[in-house]
Amino acid sequence: MFVAGLIIGLLIAWAWFDLRSNGLRSTSSTSTSTSDLVVTGMGTQASSGASASGSSTGGDTTTSGQQMTNADISVPASQPAGSSVAVSSITSAQPVWVVVYSHSDRSGQVMGAARFAARKSGMVDLVHMTVSGQTYYVGLVADTANHTYATRVNVPVVGSDGKQVMTSFVAQ
Repeated sequence: MFVAGLIIGLLIAWAWFDLRSNGLRSTSSTSTSTSDLVVTGMGTQASSGASASGSSTGGDTTTSGQQMTNADISVPASQPAGSSVAVSSITSAQPVWVVVYSHSDRSGQVMGAARFAARKSGMVDLVHMTVSGQTYYVGLVADTANHTYATRVNVPVVGSDGKQVMTSFVAQ
């Protein structure tokens, strides 16, 4: 019992120091309502058995980004409000970041991000909790060679229509 408590304590201390030094950093932007978010590493754990619903491609506006053919994302159309978002499936030939936004045009707050490489489903841990009754948007963003997500560095994955590969859900 003592050993288990010691291990848990060390993991919590490691996570706290890691997040403070180079994990999540949120600063407000002076020119837009989008906050800067930097995430390193995988960020979440894979899950299984998620139901595939609410899949769609494209945000509200055409955007510049990295075009990937056959890229798609699917999340449950209704999810519990809270600190994570379930991803049912991802189709991508390359590693991508799954980013949760408060608005469909990416002008809103970035709620959280997680890197998906070999896995095709999982959870995205959020920096800001979702609120019941609100609609949120989940989009694909191209990974960089350093496996770090930063809102001002990584570019959206866009489909053949020129729109970010994106879907939405409602928090319940």
